[in-house]
Amino acid sequence: ILLDAAGPVAIETVETNGIGVVTPLDQLAPCLAGLFDDPDRHRRLAAQAEIWASRFDWNDKFDKYLALV
Repeated sequence: ILLDAAGPVAIETVETNGIGVVTPLDQLAPCLAGLFDDPDRHRRLAAQAEIWASRFDWNDKFDKYLALV
């Protein structure tokens, strides 16, 4: 779940790749409820997110981030 205030790049990434849902803050509770009410949709989004995230070298990303801190 991504809040619509996250910015256009994040929103486009989520929507284009089918890796989650975008919602305004005032609709967060109904959004969560909708995912609980539709476990198949939740599983599909989670599976897509896993596939999308697997293309990254997360150790490298964390190392680069920690080097900045």
